[in-house]
Amino acid sequence: MLQNASDFLEVRVTVGSREEADRICSAVVGQRLAADCQIIAPIESTYWRAGEIQRSEEWLLLMKTTIGRFEDLARRVWRNSQDLWTSPLRGQVGSSVCQG
Repeated sequence: MLQNASDFLEVRVTVGSREEADRICSAVVGQRLAADCQIIAPIESTYWRAGEIQRSEEWLLLMKTTIGRFEDLARRVWRNSQDLWTSPLRGQVGSSVCQG
């Protein structure tokens, strides 16, 4: 069954280690806060912090969730990450997204 994608978000998070990425993915999927979680790693991030350009190796997580579950997902993830972004999904999505 397809559903309107306007009710769903893709959440992107970066973390500092593979172990941290594994823990977050297991937690958010296990708690049904995200339908899935992919780990893309490692990536090299370049950013401005403390008045200078810095670089670090990070792991990128991509998660799909509903708008209704986003706040709980963000609270769970924010404890372990400095960066969290969302993008609305477009079109239609399969019904498996965050079924409870």
